[in-house]
Formats: sequence, C-alpha cells, structure tokens
Amino acid sequence: MTNTTNTKEAFVNAARQYMRKAVISEVPNIAPYEGLYVKMFNVLEMTNFFQRCEEFESSYDDGLNGVREKALMIVDQNGKPMFYPDSREDLEFLAELP
Repeated sequence: MTNTTNTKEAFVNAARQYMRKAVISEVPNIAPYEGLYVKMFNVLEMTNFFQRCEEFESSYDDGLNGVREKALMIVDQNGKPMFYPDSREDLEFLAELP
C-alpha cells in the first residue's frame, strides 16, 4: 500500500463518523428572527441544490431566483425546510430579511 492510499484511508475512516450527520447552525445576530438555521449540504444534497437552481433559472424570470436559493438553505433546528421556493409569500418575506 502506498503512503497516499494510507492517508486516504485514514481520512475516510476519521471522517466517516461525521459524513451522515447533518451540520446545522443557527444564524446569529438576526433579531427579531431568532430560530433560523442553515444546513451544510453533503455532496448529494449540493448536487440536488444546483439542479433546483437550474430549474429556477429556466422556470422563473421574476428576479427572485437568489431568494429561492436561500429558501432551500434555511431550515429549522431539526434540518427541515422553513421556507419554500415555490411560495410567493415565503419569497416576499425572505427578500426583506437582513
């Protein structure tokens, strides 16, 4: 086994315990909107995120695609989406957030 292979195996073994856990962080200093979280995506989730962003670009021409992308990233403390990119009401609310 080469040194590169050993390094790769050590990395994978050390990281494996974290790979299936969602990393969710509260958004700080956003009063009075406490309780908003963002989730770090794994590779599959990031791929799905980019696919949805491409769908937005081909489906909408209202200048809110950046807000739609943010809607995909904001979650509750359990990692469930709080806002929906297809909801005009949610988009209007998010567009006003700091």
